[in-house]
Amino acid sequence: DARTEHRILEGLHEAIRDRTAIIITHRAIPGLVFDRNFVMDRGRIIEEGTHESLMRSGKAYREIMERQLAADIDTPEAGF
Repeated sequence: DARTEHRILEGLHEAIRDRTAIIITHRAIPGLVFDRNFVMDRGRIIEEGTHESLMRSGKAYREIMERQLAADIDTPEAGF
């Protein structure tokens, strides 16, 4: 649920501070800023960049973010 996800992400944020970490997820992680983001499709990297650059020019990344945001808004427990 959203509350558990929030607690896990808080711990993750602390654990990776000032470290190199590779995080693989099917969902974007709100509140965590990464130096590089990769979007993969069928095992291939199709987009790469910062959150900001991908929101401007990354079609797949932007679509994923917009879909996730819409789904989170429609989910009652999304507001942690």
